[in-house]
Amino acid sequence: MVSLKTCPIDDPVDRVILSGTKFKRLISEGKISEIPPEFSRPEVLAILAKYYLGHPRNS
Repeated sequence: MVSLKTCPIDDPVDRVILSGTKFKRLISEGKISEIPPEFSRPEVLAILAKYYLGHPRNS
């Protein structure tokens, strides 16, 4: 994981920016397909989705 300060890439087109809040919202709404594939491995997203979709706040 890198930040804008430590990223050696100068071209913003090559960056993927997704806030933690937006990430959790997408996961909890079951919108996994909207999460950029560069952001996380599919098997990790599946585990997180299973957790967040079953979380009491989403019931």
